[in-house]
Amino acid sequence: MTSDLESIPEIMSWIYSESIIRLDDFIVLQPWLITVIAALLRKKKGPKIISGDKNPSRFANAMGLGPYCGIEQNCVYTEYKRTVKLSSIEKGSNYERKASEISKLLIESVDADELQYTDATDLKDTIYYVLNELMRNVIQHSEDPDGGLLIAQKMRSGYFGDSKPCVQITVVDNGIGILKSLQTFHKIDDPERALLASVKPHFSGAFPEERIGGTDVNAGLGLFMISEIAKELGGYMAICSSGKLLSIKGNGDENNTTAIKDAPFDGTFVVFEIPVNCTLADYNEMLKRIYAKAEERSQKKKHRIPVICFDTNSMGECKKFLVKACAENVTKAKQSVDELLLPILRNKQNLCLNFTGVSIATQSFAHSLLKRLIVEARRRKCTLFIEGANAKVKDAIEFVDGYV
Repeated sequence: MTSDLESIPEIMSWIYSESIIRLDDFIVLQPWLITVIAALLRKKKGPKIISGDKNPSRFANAMGLGPYCGIEQNCVYTEYKRTVKLSSIEKGSNYERKASEISKLLIESVDADELQYTDATDLKDTIYYVLNELMRNVIQHSEDPDGGLLIAQKMRSGYFGDSKPCVQITVVDNGIGILKSLQTFHKIDDPERALLASVKPHFSGAFPEERIGGTDVNAGLGLFMISEIAKELGGYMAICSSGKLLSIKGNGDENNTTAIKDAPFDGTFVVFEIPVNCTLADYNEMLKRIYAKAEERSQKKKHRIPVICFDTNSMGECKKFLVKACAENVTKAKQSVDELLLPILRNKQNLCLNFTGVSIATQSFAHSLLKRLIVEARRRKCTLFIEGANAKVKDAIEFVDGYV
């Protein structure tokens, strides 16, 4: 038995049909399956897992599966700076810091000769972006009281063959599933339609479809952004939920392939994998192309009042806020908006957001920080001055301003 990504539907059907699974029956045990097994064991679902003494069992236990099987095993099978063991994603936890630590760790394991077409910093930023969005998705939508589970590894080979080292990231939860989540605001009764809708821009279980601007902390763009990154970089993304598996294989052009198959799982898991030596020469340009796709659905209003200004020469005296204090933390961003920033605008004063020291702004964070400020600034006829924003951050700001 193998556990390659092509075999996910067969493996999940097999797991749900068996009463006992022996880890050593696998020729190769990939990180994604370890995470899924751990999630099932945490909820006392699925078959009984038997761990042995061969490489698959040793690897699984070294990646943190042992305690979920009732086994305490001191194993050093994993390689330094190449693996991120099973870890939990809990509400209120600092998953932004976790994303930063994991992305740095995985990039440290990449050799220079593996990056012929790829910039190391851009690859790190991409991994960081994906991790943040996936972990936020669990917290915002799963309704799993235990949160989710995360695993990551820089692998010598993956979906793309022996000649292509890759990074694989998996996030799993035992929550309500994508279908039920979307049904809060959408008339969808088919899990296949639900999965396809989940990767549409500005589509979410947190608000109705016609509300393009989304809620205060959600624009319905998380899974869309990740799926488009996979397409851009010739990567692979799989979403398994509500009895179906949506797989997306990117080819770096318009010839991407999408498929839906039956695959049982009570919660939701997402697998994201990209080759290390992908054609990522410019992270900023990649996101610009993805933003442009999302903007095709945006209902841009003509003659709206412009409130964002990047020219601080005309700023004059106004209140300033150092964004780094809450960078990538959507909870702190919301708190800062509520307690510090909205009162300034409501007093009809201009506001300066200083992004000095912020190297990257994911879409979710930029939305959480800016949406209500933009709306309030238009209402009060104030200006939001932006200071110290690099090109990556500036594009994220302009993207949010484009659909709010």
